[in-house]
Amino acid sequence: MSSTMNGAAQAALRARIAAGVARGRVAPPATLTALYFMASHLDRAAEALDGNAHQEAQAALNDASEIALLQPGTRFPTNFVDYITAPLTNGPLPMPSPLTPGTPAHVQEEVSLRQRLVAVHAQLAQARSVPATYAWLPSALALQRDLVKLAEVVHHTNATIPTTPPDTEPLPGTAPAIELDGLTTYSIGIIRLAETKGMRPTWGHPRGNSRRIVLNSAGPHGTFGSITVGRASGKVLRAEVIPGNGARPRRAQGTNNVRALINGISPSACSPGCAASDADACASRAYKK
Repeated sequence: MSSTMNGAAQAALRARIAAGVARGRVAPPATLTALYFMASHLDRAAEALDGNAHQEAQAALNDASEIALLQPGTRFPTNFVDYITAPLTNGPLPMPSPLTPGTPAHVQEEVSLRQRLVAVHAQLAQARSVPATYAWLPSALALQRDLVKLAEVVHHTNATIPTTPPDTEPLPGTAPAIELDGLTTYSIGIIRLAETKGMRPTWGHPRGNSRRIVLNSAGPHGTFGSITVGRASGKVLRAEVIPGNGARPRRAQGTNNVRALINGISPSACSPGCAASDADACASRAYKK
């Protein structure tokens, strides 16, 4: 690879670097599967960018971003793929929203992390070579990880301060029954089946000619994934489901096969805050109760 690259080559390199960061993260077993799954989507995006298949690359990046949304334990910000697409779009590099910490120590820590991230962004924005990109992108993702960790601490600390109003923003997948206007009757039946399985379907971001329904069961070992629906037809097209961290992804094409896939998933007994080491241990605990 040459010392300087065009936009697509830069984006492909960034996708591969981000995949390596995901695979190298130290995390509980319940999170490792999500990180490896994210890395595989980033690898797919890099391969598509190598072949100038930009639509396929964007779909893979959307899948990686969706995992960051569904699995906050990965500690990737949900917009981290902006690092990858920046050479193509000339868009800004992602900065997290203010944390509004309630203690002086956390205020100072946030200021320090943000200042360092701004400095790294300035270097990364000028990076056009392989060595420069390898030097600065992992640093940016590490600082983003540290800010996500700080956000978790700030959220917990602020919740103990009486004068701080509670966080009322709903978590992904916690909305009541999903609105299904425009879907076929059979497709609606599939989504309602997912609800009975505790998968808490909610609408994700639309993509081209399709819409995505996000599945996100409660707890770190719950089922997660997505169902893709044709925007014009209202028909379920395909689904990808991971029945708990540590499990292999299951995929299906076509309405009948998707329904069979959803029907074959057992409702998760995992609950928020579950401390089991893996999905099997979680299931064993639930069985003993």
